[in-house]
Amino acid sequence: EFVQNADDAGAAKIKFCLDERSFPVKSLAHQKLAEFQGPSLLVHNDGVFSDQDFESIQNIGDSQKKGQLAKTGRFGIGFNSCYHLTDLPTFLSRSSLVMFDPQAKFLPDVNPANPGKRIDILSPAVQQHYPDQLAPFKAFGVDYRGEYNATLFRLPLRTRQQAATSKLSQQVHSVESLLELLHGFVVDAQQSLLFLKNISSIEALHWREGKEHPETLWSCSLDNGSRQLAQQRSMIPLSVAKTQQAASEEQTLQYVQTESDYELHVSVHSGEDKTHVTNKWLVCTSCQGTAGRAGRMACDPSTFHMKLVPWAGVAALLQTSGDGHTSVKGRAFCFLPLPAETGLPVHVN
Repeated sequence: EFVQNADDAGAAKIKFCLDERSFPVKSLAHQKLAEFQGPSLLVHNDGVFSDQDFESIQNIGDSQKKGQLAKTGRFGIGFNSCYHLTDLPTFLSRSSLVMFDPQAKFLPDVNPANPGKRIDILSPAVQQHYPDQLAPFKAFGVDYRGEYNATLFRLPLRTRQQAATSKLSQQVHSVESLLELLHGFVVDAQQSLLFLKNISSIEALHWREGKEHPETLWSCSLDNGSRQLAQQRSMIPLSVAKTQQAASEEQTLQYVQTESDYELHVSVHSGEDKTHVTNKWLVCTSCQGTAGRAGRMACDPSTFHMKLVPWAGVAALLQTSGDGHTSVKGRAFCFLPLPAETGLPVHVN
């Protein structure tokens, strides 16, 4: 969910950092927040929250992406997925620190209908009175001297004590369990780059107690990134968005036949054993116009309520510098990989 949200925000890079550090609790916005100053998952991307993003994320279960057919996240459960990990998700972007407390247990003057706070991080009063509240966010370029032109989520890990009374989830998370999760994510991360339109780098890090900087566990990135490749990856999303815009103005839907085929060179670096593997993929994507059956089905007024998009793609592994095998257990994708295997020798989006 965080990968697709970053992709929709136009971000090129996303980092997942297990931060096992604990922070002081003397100068907090509310004393009940002290229990969230411990280990957390930090999620950083280089996209910036728009005014519409700030509005959308406040509407739980009612994402504005649902009507935006070119958005990766139109099929997802969005930001709400973070409640698997935490009872109090927070994020910082531009000049705002946003905190969510859907149980209305930890933040002052909130209720289930209005369960969040938005704080101006550039306010001199906030910086003077609540330095401990701001301390966990001093990472990935946050310095509180000006607007933060990126986005940093912080998900304090749910403790055993919190899980015992939580109405969101009874799942306990520890540094060890998150470290295992991040190590297991590397396979999905490299495949996730195949059908996204903006993200070109996914990285996992570990910030140990007492260390000034995090260490890299692994990274996945596109070695052949270029302006031309960026245009090829975004060609169909832009076409779909243009069709949607025209439909809203003219009250008629007419998809245009569009194809975009390109190679992706996906490199995986391990920060622990210093290994490096590059896989070369051929990605073929298409949006069908009204000359085709899928295009006609999507443009049929009787199916408008289904918001169908005649858009599909396949990814074939051409070459690997790893074990030399190019056979693939094909998976189904909805922009990002799904658990389902298709039995095909290619991945299908």
